[in-house]
Amino acid sequence: MRFEEFLAEFKSEKESYLSAGLIDDISVYKWVTQALKPLGGNIMVMQDAIVDIKGSEGTLPSNFFSLEAAYLCEPKGYYYKEEERPVLQRSWQWVERVEQSMKWRNCDFCCLDDVEEKIITEKVYFNDVETKLYYKNPVLLKLGKGFKRSACTESCRNLVVRSCPNEIVINGNTLFTNFKEGTVYIQFYGMELDEQGFVIIPELGLGNIEQYVTTYVNWKFYEKLLTNQDEPNVVTLFQYYSQMVDKHKMLALTESKFSKLTPSDIAQIGINNRRLLDVYEKGYSFSR
Repeated sequence: MRFEEFLAEFKSEKESYLSAGLIDDISVYKWVTQALKPLGGNIMVMQDAIVDIKGSEGTLPSNFFSLEAAYLCEPKGYYYKEEERPVLQRSWQWVERVEQSMKWRNCDFCCLDDVEEKIITEKVYFNDVETKLYYKNPVLLKLGKGFKRSACTESCRNLVVRSCPNEIVINGNTLFTNFKEGTVYIQFYGMELDEQGFVIIPELGLGNIEQYVTTYVNWKFYEKLLTNQDEPNVVTLFQYYSQMVDKHKMLALTESKFSKLTPSDIAQIGINNRRLLDVYEKGYSFSR
């Protein structure tokens, strides 16, 4: 479910609060993301991004959850359709990132024909015009001291790097490095986003995740209202949702975990259950 659909439903159920100006879209979005994060890797999808490092730090994507791989790479070139250049030059971001930098050069597709060179391609939109930025010489970075193991996946490729002099540390939504400037390409798991950059609420068979998010957002909404008023109805609703949120969270966690099971996983569970039952039946027949 897209966030705009969730928000529309949420508002339609609270018309009196909406007309009173008590529903804040930004807060609702924050509560949705807060509800989804504890579900962890069960709902995250693989994505990639480019992080620009300035002053030994860079900002990670807002939906970042765990790191799969991080590479230091060098700008190689860029490509766009020549007729779209006037549109690009009217974009402040294009001028700031590309035209004012000595790192970039114009690039033809022919320059990418060298099959022995590893190339990373980033698609960026400036004033709705697509530009492709190319990066070369990707090198896996070393995880620095103090790097939290929970910030990377079990299969994170950087875990095995020992000799690279360039290091990274993740703290919150910031990527810290031991080099001043550079470009880091990351592969990571994060909440799925729509084309507008809003999180998508996973829709699985039983609908437990959507129900949990709805309960959580209602709980936080009435909690916020309690700080401004002591209306008996608000107190009752807050108490109700605070009691239900943990129950719905457990159902959502269970559903999200089962959604990741492959047919072989399910078959193995059946085998394990059969073995346990056989042990029980043998013990029962012996005791008789």
